[in-house]
Amino acid sequence: MAEDVVALVDARIRSAPSAVPEAVQRAFADAARGEAAQLMLRQAETRRVLARFAQAGLPVLMLKGSALAYWAYPAPHLRRCADVDLLFASRSDALAAAALLADDGYALRQHFGEAATREFLCRRNADTGAAIEMDMHWALSSAPVFADRFTFAELMAASIPLPALAPGARGLCAVHALLHACLHRASDLSNGGGEKLKWLYDLHVLAGALDAAGWEQLRALAVERGLAGVCTDGLAEAARLFGTPLPEREMAVLRVAASEETIDVARLRGWIYFQRQNLRALPDARSRLLWIWQRLRPTAHYREDVGVAGIGLLGDRIRRALRQLRR
Repeated sequence: MAEDVVALVDARIRSAPSAVPEAVQRAFADAARGEAAQLMLRQAETRRVLARFAQAGLPVLMLKGSALAYWAYPAPHLRRCADVDLLFASRSDALAAAALLADDGYALRQHFGEAATREFLCRRNADTGAAIEMDMHWALSSAPVFADRFTFAELMAASIPLPALAPGARGLCAVHALLHACLHRASDLSNGGGEKLKWLYDLHVLAGALDAAGWEQLRALAVERGLAGVCTDGLAEAARLFGTPLPEREMAVLRVAASEETIDVARLRGWIYFQRQNLRALPDARSRLLWIWQRLRPTAHYREDVGVAGIGLLGDRIRRALRQLRR
């Protein structure tokens, strides 16, 4: 359950049921049905929300599992999503979308100050009692070191339709989706979350969706945007776990380019190193000071959602930093 792959495991069990005890089969089947029910709720709400945005003239792209479920996986419920990830052209567009959602009972929840993130949540409680969250982004990554590698215009120009989700819905193309999956994983490495199975399985699925031309485009973009390291690291881990076939010619070029990049991906697993890279990417001293403070002292919304007092969270992050300094 913690890895969010119960529906994938259920599908694999169904392909060879004789190898699994009946009690285990029933447990995974029940969990997968629950995933499918949650998907139906999110799908209906996403369709309604996208229609409202379209009427208001707000262009939007579906991100991560919210898009991959509808084209990269055999069935949408196989890719579990805790929320709905949406990418807007700008913060002002995201705020305009949030204002529309407010009319439907969504509350805007800002976990970090504007200097420390390029996203916020909009949340409301559904009639079933479950919370529905729209994660509103205006950059592919909230980490400054990665945030500006792609523009909304280029992502929209290459985007693909998602008719299985909703009329007019669009998501990242396979190449951009794979690069984004690598970015997302790299950004979470310092928090210990980058090795989550569902994110690595996304890489496995997306790699399998690329043809020779797609791999050439991926290699060219990764080298051009300084993302060869995050790509080789993520794809290598996916291959280690799932046997993902990777074209050696393209991977060899990526490995050489990665060795020449300023960011050492292996060191991104260290919180202090990652924060240093983010600070270097910020434009001035004021934004760097705000970044440090807002990461150490998130908003009351964040502290409420994670269930920790402000001083407790601040102390935990300081202790983590000190532990890494001793290594």
